[in-house]
Amino acid sequence: SAGVSSIVSNVMHDERKTVPPRCTCVFRSRIVQLYLQSEQIRGLEARLDAEQLQTDAKLDHHGDLIRDLQTPSGTHSQAAHTVGSVRRLAGALSTANTASVTASTGCAVMTSSTDFVYSATPGTGTTNCGSDGTVRCPPCIMAGSHTGITATIQDCSTYEKTSSSGDITDELIEFVFINTDSADALTIQARTGSGTNVGSAYLLGPYESVVAFCYSGGSNRLHFPDNGAYCSAGCDATAPNDRTGTAFTRRLVSTSSIATKLETIGGITSAGTIAGRVFANDPGGAITWGVSGAQTAGFTSAKWTELDTIGGITSAGTIASNVFANNPGGTLSWGSSCNGDTFWCSR
Repeated sequence: SAGVSSIVSNVMHDERKTVPPRCTCVFRSRIVQLYLQSEQIRGLEARLDAEQLQTDAKLDHHGDLIRDLQTPSGTHSQAAHTVGSVRRLAGALSTANTASVTASTGCAVMTSSTDFVYSATPGTGTTNCGSDGTVRCPPCIMAGSHTGITATIQDCSTYEKTSSSGDITDELIEFVFINTDSADALTIQARTGSGTNVGSAYLLGPYESVVAFCYSGGSNRLHFPDNGAYCSAGCDATAPNDRTGTAFTRRLVSTSSIATKLETIGGITSAGTIAGRVFANDPGGAITWGVSGAQTAGFTSAKWTELDTIGGITSAGTIASNVFANNPGGTLSWGSSCNGDTFWCSR
């Protein structure tokens, strides 16, 4: 290059006074090498400077987050929960009633059913958060004391972060839901617009919390860890327990060994099969076990009347019951004579 030629020319002008002509090529080659090495060093220094600038920017950003977490009274700045391109770590969040939410509120507290509109432009659109209903709603909803309410999450896939940012693109929003009530469930329903529900409602039990996700390409659906497709492994236990370790009072499942026990009720082999045959055909009415009713032990009312008048005797069943009401103490001998009695006698 022109720079190299100029340097070499100047050096060689001085060197001609003391260096023999045969060494000229050696000096020229050495000078070129030194120049190229210096250019490589300059390029490396430039890259290091650029990387240092990036590192400084990251340190400044993390310093802001640390200062937010150290803010007195546990308040959290808007940067703590604003959705952005940098990963956020969990921290302490300030809370406020829905009507008192500000730009720095971390979690909105609701005590009545509320539609949280995330597609509305903060400051001008209706979000249903803040004193005038135009403050951006935070992606954290906490239910206070209530008697059964619904949190509607509207248009989460078109989340408006700020008044000038526009809808999210290629981004994921983390929603946190907390139910602090001691008795009633909080219903969470994702929605597109003001009237189209997306997916089934999620019921959050008393004292429970859950994290759900919504992304820009997800058509406003909230993705919960449990949407009812599968049952946990604990449900398959012979005696399943709830989360507190307490056994369920109602059991809807049984193992093969339990089924075997049910199959031999009363010591009867294949009790289930026999019961299935007994109830294979509809009896046509309630069965009353006794001497009266629509059907008695499988007999129709007409058949029972017939049996109750055997031999033309009215109430034959009642008479027979009277005959056998008391234990005779031995075998009765029916014959023509027995101690002068023509009809019957005892032993």
